[in-house]
Amino acid sequence: MRILQVRSGMSGWAAGKPIVASGIGGMPEVPTPECGLLVAPGDPEDLATGLRTVLCSKDRHAMSRAALARSGEFTLDKTAAGVEQVYRSILEGSPRATASTTGR
Repeated sequence: MRILQVRSGMSGWAAGKPIVASGIGGMPEVPTPECGLLVAPGDPEDLATGLRTVLCSKDRHAMSRAALARSGEFTLDKTAAGVEQVYRSILEGSPRATASTTGR
């Protein structure tokens, strides 16, 4: 489910759209203030405020450009290189790499 949540954000960015997402799953790690907003999970008022903020922002065109640029950070090649780096670190016994991948 976490991958699907992040993927939906990336799909929006690839279309040049800033995202408004709940701070659950992998989403808190993904958007930057330049290309999206995080809202409280399960809070429809916060969601409505986030949507209004993005839609009514005078910076929404800059957010769209930033969203498109952010989508380029999640290419298949970059993802594969990151996964390879994690596996290499684990095989080499790097405690730093294993801790960062488990969230500790």
